[in-house]
Amino acid sequence: MRCVPVRSGGKWVRLADGKIGILYDQAPEAKAFARWRREQFREVEREFASQWRQQLAASDHGATAKLVRRILEIHSNPRDLNEALAIAKEVVHGEGQRFQTLKTAFALFGRGTQLP
Repeated sequence: MRCVPVRSGGKWVRLADGKIGILYDQAPEAKAFARWRREQFREVEREFASQWRQQLAASDHGATAKLVRRILEIHSNPRDLNEALAIAKEVVHGEGQRFQTLKTAFALFGRGTQLP
């Protein structure tokens, strides 16, 4: 495990010094990110972002936080962002409830199972 992404579609190449490597085309995600950095957005991306902002504005963040705290058994009350970050790291890296944390994240982001 080298902590690098596994990609398909590379082309084997031999350099002038005889070394062999693999050359990849730029990934679609990298192309999109480069466009976004230049503030060049496609219409579908603008529509998605607009809908996302509307959903965020209409969400009851307090109720969501209360639900997540109950499900993940978070009992601490952060006084500032540093304490909130520490709690989040404890939840993400904590032992014993990783599956529940993942399941909750998937449910909240609309990509997983229903909450209990």
